[in-house]
Amino acid sequence: MPLLSVLVHLDDGMTEADVPWEPCHRTEWCAAGADHVSFSLINAATPYLYGKSNRGFGLILSPHVVGRPGGVMCSYSSDGGTWGAGMGCHGDPPSADGACRPDSPPELCYCTLRRYWGCVFPPHALEEMMTVQVRRSHGYYNEVVINSTFWARHLPGILEAFVDFGNGRRQAQTAHTAFHQRFRRALDEREVPLLSWTPQDGFIQLP
Repeated sequence: MPLLSVLVHLDDGMTEADVPWEPCHRTEWCAAGADHVSFSLINAATPYLYGKSNRGFGLILSPHVVGRPGGVMCSYSSDGGTWGAGMGCHGDPPSADGACRPDSPPELCYCTLRRYWGCVFPPHALEEMMTVQVRRSHGYYNEVVINSTFWARHLPGILEAFVDFGNGRRQAQTAHTAFHQRFRRALDEREVPLLSWTPQDGFIQLP
């Protein structure tokens, strides 16, 4: 993962309302996107977040998910429009290394630093994706697609923190308390803290 970057999921209604640390169940209204969860990779140079938050808070994912098989599925240097796309990634690469054949439609090829439209970045190319974002996004957020089964299987350790992003303090506190009650036998109270975040101050731990 690019140096000093953080994987953030800003609440968008695609997790369970009562247990927002769990991905959407396949019996819910959001079942069309239940196989994946969208995150943004942010740092000091690209602090841009998805703007349509229902409850004003979010989650930070452990950096250990990056590089582990089955965690990161793909990424986009801007909004990938992943609703309804299988595993959140449009199309499948035509070969094991994602190389494009002359007859391959562009949407079935992996993105590169030179070609980044109509395609997805492969799981191992987060640094390249963010390089393109800095060059081209003009203040727009990126999208990193995480396998929801992988996320659910690795709870609670897959989460690093709950975060208030400016207008969700009460909701973040409620979710954070419920999370620690649910996993009290697996977590120390100092693990998975509650934070606040602003573009000016970054992350600050809350009491």
